[in-house]
Amino acid sequence: MNNILILILVYISYLLIWSAVNFLGFIISIIFKKPQVMKVISGISQVVIYILDLIIGIGLIIYIISLLLSGQILLFIIMILVGVGIVSGLISFLQLPFSFIPTFFETKIESMENEPDYERAEILDKDNKVIEVIEPEKKLNRQLAIYFGVIYALQLFGLLRNLNEYPYSTYKFGDYLVMPFVWTFTLILFFAILIGIFYLFKHRKFFYPRKKVFLIKTEKLAAIIWSIVTGIVFLLSL
Repeated sequence: MNNILILILVYISYLLIWSAVNFLGFIISIIFKKPQVMKVISGISQVVIYILDLIIGIGLIIYIISLLLSGQILLFIIMILVGVGIVSGLISFLQLPFSFIPTFFETKIESMENEPDYERAEILDKDNKVIEVIEPEKKLNRQLAIYFGVIYALQLFGLLRNLNEYPYSTYKFGDYLVMPFVWTFTLILFFAILIGIFYLFKHRKFFYPRKKVFLIKTEKLAAIIWSIVTGIVFLLSL
């Protein structure tokens, strides 16, 4: 039972690492306007899955041959009739999230690239006062990615700066990818709640004026404040 639990935790940890890699590739693709980044990651994913399938297939063939040579005829027949199909189905099921994640982000990038864009527009009230400025969607998406990338970089910098301190000294490679994402999302969520409550009282609307603009303002504020905090902590540590 303990071994099964360990295997499940290992599987989930690798899935989190792979998700972090793909999300980071997604952010980089938007910031630098290079959709090829996600295409490369998706291609690597397909190659790795193909190699794993090949290795597992060879392993199954060797195992089945060993059953026949050792005289375990009944187990050999079971493996031929149902065993191979069950193992193959289970492996395909476990691989599904790893192939779906890069495909999802690649498709998302393509849809963002192909969506119609428009010029900057202003919405006026009856007195011709500007009540909202509508920016092009591609510009908004890039701003979202840039501010998220800044916060992630600051979190990663803080992590690397404390490499010799516990618990950071016990971190593995995957932790340096996943943990900055966890802290980044937590920080953004914290500021989103504060700003949302403020807007709720001021404009009677939590996501003001729109969700994407709201998130940009949240990330921008979080990036500015966390840059200041990181800078102060770094100077004090010199």
